[in-house]
Amino acid sequence: MTCPGCAGSTLEPPTGPFEAATWPCSSCGGEWFPSFHYWRWLTDNRHRRPKTPPPDRTPGIAPSQAASTCLECANLLRPALAGRGLSFHILHCGFCGAFWLPGSQTSKIATGNKRTVLAEILSTLYRREKAAARKSAADADAARPESNIRYNQISQRKAFYEIGPDLTAFLAEFGRSFEFPPAYDMLLEFTGMFPCQTPEGGDSLWKTVTYDPERTKDLNSDLSRIYSQLKTGKNDSLEHLYIERVDYCEFGNSKPFRVRVVNQFNDNYDHFYVKVPDASRIFGLELEHALSPNRINYLVHQNSLIEEHIAGVPGDTFIREHLDDRHLNRVRVAKEFVKFTERCFIRLLGDMRTYNYVVDITPDFEEVQFRVRAIDFDQQSYEGDLHIYLPQFFRENAMVVKLCTEVLNYQTMRQYQVEERSLIARRLQVEHQRLNALFRAMKSQTLSSEVKIAQLREGLNEHHQSNVFRHCENMGDLVEANLNFILSNNP
Repeated sequence: MTCPGCAGSTLEPPTGPFEAATWPCSSCGGEWFPSFHYWRWLTDNRHRRPKTPPPDRTPGIAPSQAASTCLECANLLRPALAGRGLSFHILHCGFCGAFWLPGSQTSKIATGNKRTVLAEILSTLYRREKAAARKSAADADAARPESNIRYNQISQRKAFYEIGPDLTAFLAEFGRSFEFPPAYDMLLEFTGMFPCQTPEGGDSLWKTVTYDPERTKDLNSDLSRIYSQLKTGKNDSLEHLYIERVDYCEFGNSKPFRVRVVNQFNDNYDHFYVKVPDASRIFGLELEHALSPNRINYLVHQNSLIEEHIAGVPGDTFIREHLDDRHLNRVRVAKEFVKFTERCFIRLLGDMRTYNYVVDITPDFEEVQFRVRAIDFDQQSYEGDLHIYLPQFFRENAMVVKLCTEVLNYQTMRQYQVEERSLIARRLQVEHQRLNALFRAMKSQTLSSEVKIAQLREGLNEHHQSNVFRHCENMGDLVEANLNFILSNNP
């Protein structure tokens, strides 16, 4: 790397440990502090950073030399005072967080005090970034009143689409079709119901249904066989499993039944769902299975769709109960929501309001990992409004959007988007035969109205500033074209 101070010498590689690594210049005595110092500092200080940092009134300084560019991202380095109590100045990159300490300033750092000074500089840079972000947000709000903020509105229930012959053939070819009793029709024969409350005593929107004794006995045998086929691929009636409860929900397109299965040896329980199969939902399940980091397990036969339970904290519960936890790694949470949003838009999965996704929380050897997972796939490439496929335009996700803008800058968000696109591109290579067959079935299937298809086609052309979507005639064409366009333009 060329020295930004004397613009002729070459910086020496770092020789110290990672946490103190810098690139010194033997000619001018300056030191280059890579951006990883800033990002590591953010991670190490996530619990100690105030939600509203105090203002940093340390003034900037006038440039004293020709403009230099960042050695990592090629953006302009801007001169500024190092911060409170530090009488020297630096050249700082406001995009990646790296900075240059001129040789004339290094002598002002006392021996053995380098790490303390570095922490103070990084703290100052953080405060300035937050102050600039708040000012930018305030200016945007002043220029755009609340009445002009556009949130997505879905006022009508989605149309229901039966499974066509090409999709039926796809399900058989890829092991999604299995003959079992007409589970959904059997479950509709309940004789009574009563409200199923949440653990806190609130309304869960589910109703526990009851059946007569003979029907209960038959259901226990048939449903345990279906559960065995779903989990093990074998049509066995496992005598140690019994159906403890069946719940019914009238809220939603698929009007699902939720079946609670209990192992009588250890009282461990699991759930699976029985729904009316909808073509849109099945295409959504398959795209999730092929393109996301999550595997999806389901079976279809005639009028029944059997789905495995997707574990996680419901999105609305996570936002309400976890988002303000002072021990929460807010940067990691924001990162996962950025990646989740990218996955939804690339494959055109819509209506990701807080109750249509869950947050999977997994303890790791040092910290906790998060993954945001969709659980509702009814709005797979159905709506014509492009904003429906962007979760940040739902009012219910406003707190998540606020979190992302607080802890991530544009360059970091862009990095996470590129990472997710690269992973999807690799999955596409592995699953290309499955996806080719899926798109063939998708293009032959009615999934929306002509008006919505035309609206989405124009919206994608405008969004991407391209005309590659002008020949798309159906939702299958649009999903495939959007996927290929975004991945082919991934930097």
